[in-house]
Amino acid sequence: MRAQLGYRWYRLKLENRHWKVELPDGSAGFGVVGDWRAVTHFSRYWLGCPDLSGVKIRRGVNGRDAGKVLNDMVSRYGMAVVHPSVTATGLKGVELQWPSLVELQIPIEATWEEQRAEWGKSVKGDLGRIKREGYRGVISRDISRVERFYREFYEPSMRLIHGANAYLFSSKDLHSIFRSQGEMLEIWRGDEWVGGEIYKLDDGVLVACALAWRAGAVSERRKGIVGALFVEKLKRALELGAKTLRLGGVPPYLEDGLMFFKTKWGARLMPSAMREHTWRVVINPDHPATRDFFRRYSLLYRRGDEAGFHVLSEKESADVPVAAKLQDGIHGWHDLDALKVFRRSSCG
Repeated sequence: MRAQLGYRWYRLKLENRHWKVELPDGSAGFGVVGDWRAVTHFSRYWLGCPDLSGVKIRRGVNGRDAGKVLNDMVSRYGMAVVHPSVTATGLKGVELQWPSLVELQIPIEATWEEQRAEWGKSVKGDLGRIKREGYRGVISRDISRVERFYREFYEPSMRLIHGANAYLFSSKDLHSIFRSQGEMLEIWRGDEWVGGEIYKLDDGVLVACALAWRAGAVSERRKGIVGALFVEKLKRALELGAKTLRLGGVPPYLEDGLMFFKTKWGARLMPSAMREHTWRVVINPDHPATRDFFRRYSLLYRRGDEAGFHVLSEKESADVPVAAKLQDGIHGWHDLDALKVFRRSSCG
């Protein structure tokens, strides 16, 4: 009985709570119904504010009509987000299946020489920095080191990189992963432990789980610690006989720095393993804020039950370098005007 009451209270809050998020001068904003995670994500990408201290947030309740609240938000801001479980009908605008993250993987080749053949100039620059720093990888199966990794490496790294939008495993989660066919790759420079990653081998797939470096220091990133982790992780995948290195989620924008970094090592889209969390996002394609967003970002999104992705962008695909590397997973490239035509034909 208590569990049922708890769920009903959760559902009531989900259905009725909303947030209006704006820049301090009110020049731009967006709305959210039922999902705080969307507040942090779209503050970073729609408004360009990685820290929530850079936005004004007004909380409210929907009453009985979430659809009316959403329509008002779309009219004012050009975009509103609603949790998939919230009942909202009569929405005016174009509704998108907008992923919170998309999954990437790297196929593991038969030899190290074949693996390296995929890499371009950017990776070769990283390899030069790794060599100059003298980074070396050490495999650890000592579970007593996991807690130190969590406190001194993982948590500060994720907080500094992703801010309020960080997705973090708990210390308990990392211990569980380590016990389940897991191990830790440590990166050392001389006698100093400077970076690490916890991963596990699951049915021929090396699953990357938690990557970090000491205190999240920007100086260490500039020296090439993340590249060193990628090189040693790929070598380990070969040693273990893995067929695939699964890298986890990245934001669904082709211009995102994490998307660029991972694809330059040969990463490809994993449509079949898309993260479960997909927002219902309603946009007004003619709103200036919407036009501005899609001039800056190219969004990977889903159409119905299709296995692959489509891209929504005001850019040409040839002007987005990452697009060519992910072309096998992209089924179509559309601008906002084409999206409006598609919606009319679908509804007709």
